[in-house]
Amino acid sequence: MSMAVQHRLLDNEWPGNVRELRHLAIRVVLDVEDDQASGIPVEITGLPARMDAYEKHLLREALTLCRGDVRNTTALLQLPRKTFYEKLRRHGIDIDAFRR
Repeated sequence: MSMAVQHRLLDNEWPGNVRELRHLAIRVVLDVEDDQASGIPVEITGLPARMDAYEKHLLREALTLCRGDVRNTTALLQLPRKTFYEKLRRHGIDIDAFRR
């Protein structure tokens, strides 16, 4: 479970809203958290679209963790540098946005 989901669970008082809590739990278990929690929109349907969105999410997450350092990010993701850059280009991710 991501930190965003944990914060969302703890920050919300859930005042008798069992249905909302249940829906969030189902999305977390099915790994289709909404865009507030994971950056992956719920409305994406079909395996190819979901895999694409998840790949983009993982790339952005790794870049954030590694502060945009290509060597560390490719090692973390276990990707060749060329493949990494192809995926960034395909997903429209600007690596400079992650460098601090």
